[in-house]
Amino acid sequence: MTTTLRRPSRTRPRAVPLLATTLLVLLGLLLTGSGTANAQFAVPPFIGANDIELQVLTEATQDPTAIDVAADGRVVFVERKGAVKVILPSGDVVTAGRLPTAANECDDCPDDLNEGGLHGLLLSPDFDVDNTIYLYYSVPGSQGVAPYPPKHPDAGGTQALEGINRLSSFVLGDDNVLDLDSEEIVFENAVEWLECCHYGGDLDLMPDGTLVISNADDTNPFESSGYAPIDERRNPSDVFDRDTHREAFDAQRTSANKADRRGKVLRINLDGSIPDGSVPGVVANPFVDDPDADPAVWAMGFRSDYRIAVHQQTGTVYVGNVGPDASNANAQRGPAGHDELDVVPPGGGTNHGWPYCIADNQPYIDYDFETGTSGEPFDCSGYTEPALYYSPTLSTQWPQLRAGGRTSMTGVVYDYAGDGALALPDRLQQKLLWFEWSRNMIFSIPVEADGSLDTFVTSVQHESALSPRHPHDAAIGPDGAVYLVEYGTGFWNNGNSRISRIACSGCQPETVSAPTQYVVGATAPAPVPATTDRTPLVASSALVVVAGIALGLRRKQVVR
Repeated sequence: MTTTLRRPSRTRPRAVPLLATTLLVLLGLLLTGSGTANAQFAVPPFIGANDIELQVLTEATQDPTAIDVAADGRVVFVERKGAVKVILPSGDVVTAGRLPTAANECDDCPDDLNEGGLHGLLLSPDFDVDNTIYLYYSVPGSQGVAPYPPKHPDAGGTQALEGINRLSSFVLGDDNVLDLDSEEIVFENAVEWLECCHYGGDLDLMPDGTLVISNADDTNPFESSGYAPIDERRNPSDVFDRDTHREAFDAQRTSANKADRRGKVLRINLDGSIPDGSVPGVVANPFVDDPDADPAVWAMGFRSDYRIAVHQQTGTVYVGNVGPDASNANAQRGPAGHDELDVVPPGGGTNHGWPYCIADNQPYIDYDFETGTSGEPFDCSGYTEPALYYSPTLSTQWPQLRAGGRTSMTGVVYDYAGDGALALPDRLQQKLLWFEWSRNMIFSIPVEADGSLDTFVTSVQHESALSPRHPHDAAIGPDGAVYLVEYGTGFWNNGNSRISRIACSGCQPETVSAPTQYVVGATAPAPVPATTDRTPLVASSALVVVAGIALGLRRKQVVR
């Protein structure tokens, strides 16, 4: 069935709100801080930067992608090539098993898929009883296989050219062995098998017990000059011709198409069924009664929503949305590339504009890839603007982001009510920990009572005491620490990844927690002995505050 996509009408670009920008610039000039982003903009001051620290648990990792923490203190993390590993409370690291998957640069994987692999992990909310974990991975040998549940008839893509990204449940026993034979398929998404990129794969629980999944646009970004990939050329022949059949280069077929699951945040029940309003206290998905939409869609219009986070008090979803590569605006194509921090409010149903608009709803130009001619700008009215957006250059709104490469990722909302030994200071309660992956920076952003974000310039605080190696995923442990995946500095098979945790500065773990191997910023790695005492240690003069790095690195292909 041929899909007819309803494209927005064209209009002229809106004028930039110069007054608001000017006021923010003036505010930046008035602020004082420990340093400046450049001679023009001052970085907002930050009090309390030394009250947290980064404690490294293990470097026995390779391309770790996702993490979760059990109530008994076990830290479970997964790696891109399919390994499932557990850090025991003793500090020992065991490999629970390896899930066969399709991944790039993986000689012993059964199949190859650029940006494929094992990217999603979630422990069951009843993990201490049922030992169930959920994994999201690329299925080897699945090209040409239809996903379950079946695609909507108006979804984009050609089945013969697609494979499967799968969500399955498994049993991870008390013996820390992954039972591969226990797999139960929960949900599947189609994925282009011959073209890269953007697959998403993050998993997060909602307050009502439903599950949200990030699922990116699955569109090749490399042949649209860093602007909107809207190549509408098609070849009606049954014989695939990459030069004339450009479906995989058109994000309209996915992100802009509510019948397709890609370029979306999806919401399902843990058994794979769709929330339809029949269960008390569980609202229906916004498009569940729309025959023209896939019922799993919760929000749409995303490019590369690799990592998401959920506010457990409201059900608000925060989306790190990685933007395209264009360094500069082009009158014939559209705006420069921007990354976004998007907010999906309770109830979902929002459209965030990709591939027609980006940043503060700046429109792309309707470009004809066949003739190389430009039409009118798209109309961005009605799309949900991001809470925060930025380009490679210095932001006038948020100068503390500095400049450099871009990879927006969300970590976790710190909403911890326990009294664990490693709990973060009160100033971080109800704060979203947001990651700038390429710049090796972590920011805290206040979450309002309704789930919205306070992104005023002085509210977005750079946690400069932390110096992560590309922060990738996070989870709150029972001890109050935030457990962190640091992907490392390589593209694939990098050798300096690690698992760490953010804890109150100088605090020592209880015996239920894995011992710290060393504290980042110390003059030399040194073990921190386990103890039940939560009294902070006297800060050593050997500890240094390591500023966030802004090296201008190109975004790594693994999260493009």
